[in-house]
Amino acid sequence: MLTLFGAAAVTFMMLMNRYRAYREQPAPRSETPIACSLSAGELAQRNQAGRNLAERAMVGSPVTKANGIQLRFLDTAEDEVRALIEAESKCCPFLDFQLQSGPTLVLDVQGPDEARPLILGLFGLDQVEK
Repeated sequence: MLTLFGAAAVTFMMLMNRYRAYREQPAPRSETPIACSLSAGELAQRNQAGRNLAERAMVGSPVTKANGIQLRFLDTAEDEVRALIEAESKCCPFLDFQLQSGPTLVLDVQGPDEARPLILGLFGLDQVEK
């Protein structure tokens, strides 16, 4: 009986050690944190470039989507739109950019709900939605 008790105690201790190890593990991250790596000055310049692009080449009104917006641009602005996407993808990896070419460029920008002000601000649309 003592052997049975000893085996049960060893098993219990092993389980407790596994439980402690499990509890000490950091919680898995399911999403990329919402944090832009640009300085305040760089962010202001980037937002100004996006506003300038929207003023010069946006066609029609933006379409609000559940997780972002859809914008249309003149096809002549493709290089500038692609450059903006590339730059933003580096500093804001929590945003998803999808660009479709055609008679007009269709840009879908999506991200977490908390990123909505950043998405709108990038194209100067933050004042429009208020």
